[in-house]
Amino acid sequence: MLAIASDGGLQVPALGPGWDSRCTHRFAGPGADDAQRLEHLLELMRSFRGEDRRASWVEALAVAVNGRLLGAWEIQGATGRIADRAPAPPQGPGFWACSVWSFPQYGKTYDQLSPQELEALGDHWFRFRRLVQGFLRLYLAPAR
Repeated sequence: MLAIASDGGLQVPALGPGWDSRCTHRFAGPGADDAQRLEHLLELMRSFRGEDRRASWVEALAVAVNGRLLGAWEIQGATGRIADRAPAPPQGPGFWACSVWSFPQYGKTYDQLSPQELEALGDHWFRFRRLVQGFLRLYLAPAR
């Protein structure tokens, strides 16, 4: 059986070693809900301005078959900024960080961007889709 797995997290350089992108969902504690995660991140970012609020997404993806790794990649996504405050009301379902990860050139947060805007930014999921589709075309091509 073919298996595809991914994991990623938000990179926030200004927070230095106090932020581990691998723990984006868990950084505010195991019992924190999305509102608490938002509040905690915004509190950590309160003293930062402008470019110091930079954030990007990094995602890793692996493809395996029958327990054998066929390919693995890591892609750095678009760079935006952490907004100064949480949206009110929240923008709806989705990953909590996407509601405060903003892209000033569009005046929107990640969860508000259109597919065309995401592709223009070099969004990690668009890049992964092309990469994995090409990989699978080669992998699944009949042997000659």
